[in-house]
Amino acid sequence: MNGSGPERERPRPLEARPIQAVAAIIVDPRDQIYTVVETNTRREYGKETGMRTIPMETLDPGEIPDQTLSRLFVEEVDEELTIVRREPFGLYGLNIAAARLFLVHVERNGGLTNGNNHHSNGYEVRDPMWMKPEDLLQERVRMGVHEMIEDYLLGRRSAGRECKPVPLLVSSNGYKG
Repeated sequence: MNGSGPERERPRPLEARPIQAVAAIIVDPRDQIYTVVETNTRREYGKETGMRTIPMETLDPGEIPDQTLSRLFVEEVDEELTIVRREPFGLYGLNIAAARLFLVHVERNGGLTNGNNHHSNGYEVRDPMWMKPEDLLQERVRMGVHEMIEDYLLGRRSAGRECKPVPLLVSSNGYKG
């Protein structure tokens, strides 16, 4: 303490964050990545309805990241894919959460199904789309996605990186949300 102002609380180490998650950059042979749109707002996770994102999923109690990654494919990926290779890519701080990023190379076995099970079962994403990573950087995306995609494009693996918060939208009546 130097007496010059309130002490800032240091963020918890990424491995000790109360919410642990996985994220996946799913890449096809044309170097496009799989994206979805959020259907609800959870500011503690850095997401708002309508944001485009890569698939992300929180770990359930007792689950390990590999199990969550498998569940992520069931709940958030609306296409039949064959996983060719997957590898850990980084660890990212997202407010009170930490997400382990996986790079997953896939073969596409067909088009987007659009009759998908996750839309009808109340999961939290919609509107799947394959995009060039550079194009995703032009979108308003969930917290952490810019950093993850930039690192992917640069081939820079992250041992631990804090992500910048996404500014809240302000409606015409002044409501932030």
